Amino acid sequence: MGTPTGAAEERPGSFCIRSREERRGWKTFLPSPVQTAVDALTLILEAPEFLTGQGYPDSAVRVAIPIILPGYRTNRLLLAVDEAGGITLAGCPDAANPVSATMLAGDILALTGRLWRQPVEQFMSMVEEPLGKPLAAAIAERAQRGWSDEMLFSGIAQSLANGLFPVVLVAGEAAGGAREAMSYLADMRIVVRLVDIAVYQSAGIEVAAPRLLAEANRERLGSQTTRAQEPAPSPTVQPKPTASPGTRPGEAPKQPGTFRPSATSVQAPVARPEPARKPAAVQPSSSTGSPPPSPKPSVPEPEPNPAPGPGSRAGVMAGKRPPPKPEEGRSGR
Repeated sequence: MGTPTGAAEERPGSFCIRSREERRGWKTFLPSPVQTAVDALTLILEAPEFLTGQGYPDSAVRVAIPIILPGYRTNRLLLAVDEAGGITLAGCPDAANPVSATMLAGDILALTGRLWRQPVEQFMSMVEEPLGKPLAAAIAERAQRGWSDEMLFSGIAQSLANGLFPVVLVAGEAAGGAREAMSYLADMRIVVRLVDIAVYQSAGIEVAAPRLLAEANRERLGSQTTRAQEPAPSPTVQPKPTASPGTRPGEAPKQPGTFRPSATSVQAPVARPEPARKPAAVQPSSSTGSPPPSPKPSVPEPEPNPAPGPGSRAGVMAGKRPPPKPEEGRSGR
């Protein structure tokens, strides 16, 4: 892809006919090739159908307008629209100007970028201003009976969304810069073909037909993936601001640079359960086989008083004897 190839097979295009004599009735037409100079720019403006055929565009081209915009270096660039809303760009290098084809290649790239995803209303205004009439009316004047503009506007919208505008360079073999311009456009993945004008004449009637010299990137027309049908990107969801670690509720977050939460690093805090208290061990009863009583909360109990010892009386601390009281009225023995 991107390498120009020669015309492997002869594919006929449209035949544009003009008569230099006024006659009535049937007459014999025996065309023979002639070396007649035909200005490609004038030919396409008067008969846009010249661009039809040779594989693309499939529908008949009915309108062609010159592109003259600020910043463009040449006035030999045309924009054509077919019956189905397809858009084709035609460049007609000037054989007398050796850099005409080079300037055309740059203008074609600029126009391609300008047209891609251009609003339909803006495109219609650009086309209808030089026509001086609605685009549908201009096509209807040259289209065959039964044509309807039902598919015209949807086709234009699809072409603008795709951004794929085939290019036809109309130049003879004498225009040496035309092949270099075609190679440059082919490297840019532009669908492009190079044709010259074959002229035939018979009994005052001239026939001009495109003759294919080379082409490149034709396969893009058959296996293209339209940008308009690509799935829309998923909307980006920004994570909600989360308090920095160690920040209490209602407290201002830490200064930037200390902690930068991301969509993957920020996690909801997990509540950790408090460790369960271990119940106090209860010894089973030795006299009966009944199960031990339910454990009670471990509450410190006051230490019981020791059992009263021998010689102790009630109300007197065990193990301590009160001092003897002196006996009155007794004399010593």
